[in-house]
Amino acid sequence: MNKPASHAVSPSLKNRLLQRQHHLPACLLSALAVTVLSSCGAGSGGVGFDDTGTARGINGTSLFVSYNDQALGDDGLYFATNDVGSSTSSSIRISNQGADSYALQNFDIVGENAEEFSKTILDNVVLQPAQILNLDIAFRPITAGEKEAEFSVDFDIIKQASDEANSLEQVFYDGQSQFDDGQFRSAENTFAEYLQGDPETANRERAAARIPVIAEAQAYSSSYEAQLFVDAMTLRDEEQYDLAIRKLDVFATLYPDSHLADDALYLTGYIQLQHLNDAEQALLNMQALRQAHPDTTYYDTSLYSEALAQIDLGNNVNAEAILLSLKERHTGFDVLGLQLPKDTLLSRLWFKRAEQGLELV
Repeated sequence: MNKPASHAVSPSLKNRLLQRQHHLPACLLSALAVTVLSSCGAGSGGVGFDDTGTARGINGTSLFVSYNDQALGDDGLYFATNDVGSSTSSSIRISNQGADSYALQNFDIVGENAEEFSKTILDNVVLQPAQILNLDIAFRPITAGEKEAEFSVDFDIIKQASDEANSLEQVFYDGQSQFDDGQFRSAENTFAEYLQGDPETANRERAAARIPVIAEAQAYSSSYEAQLFVDAMTLRDEEQYDLAIRKLDVFATLYPDSHLADDALYLTGYIQLQHLNDAEQALLNMQALRQAHPDTTYYDTSLYSEALAQIDLGNNVNAEAILLSLKERHTGFDVLGLQLPKDTLLSRLWFKRAEQGLELV
């Protein structure tokens, strides 16, 4: 096939994965494909299982690699045809789907055409359980033609969990797959099974948050409506925050009267406050949540979140008023300046958080 002189076909960053401690063999992909890591043990970037039933990713670890939510296999990631002098980029996701902790280091691009690729500048990265690294790789062809390079990453296991703990984490990801596919009843059972195992990673909170959403979705929502919200939750977990916000905006436009509408408003504000550093928009969404849904179960957490947003914006007087309001909602005893919370777990929690917040202002 003749290629026009003004174009260059992007290459493959063939994968080479080295583990310094155990000197595992490099895993190379075919030309015209781009990847960072690929699974030698599992084959084609898929999921393998050892004799304990634990899912294994790259070279028998719990590290998994994906691009656009698809596992990277022999075909890898392809940049397509690009004009000489132009630039295009893509992102590869490395996720830790086990209970081990990994140190990723020595990120490097080498090979004949290495100068036509660039990557996110990274030093050593520690990937804890349930954490994700989104790595941007850019291709800027200098001359026309087919290009190739290699991307290498070293890793060490710095904290090794038991086989039981790693197996339990795979139960969460089984539930996540069911959740993403809209198999809500199965996902609910799988997440419940996962929580019964008493997990210790960040996935514990994620599973607990999904169960009530699943119950509400099954009871009141259409399949597309529920799937749209589920997609937003998954994007949030994958740290694709801008895409998650877009999904939630679409949800709010299409389903303003949904039983999940308050969940969507809260998740939007939470992402803006905690991940996008957009305190102003977060504040507006928390206010809108309470105005539109005065009976929402997110009422207290939206008050607290709005107070944090006010603090971020330098509005300490407003933050103090909000925190006093939150504290008053959960005060059961107030005599001669002595205030005590109502005798419920929830009230004790929010009473204490309000007091802690008041100390900040």
